[in-house]
Amino acid sequence: ISQGVKIIEGTPQEVQKHPDVIAAYLGEED
Repeated sequence: ISQGVKIIEGTPQEVQKHPDVIAAYLGEED
C-alpha cells in the first residue's frame, strides 16, 4: 500500500520485484 492505494497483489516474490513497489520503498531515480 502506497499513499492508501494497493500497489500490487501477488506472491511475495512477484511483489518484491515489482517496479512500483521498489519505487514506493526506495524512491524513484531522477
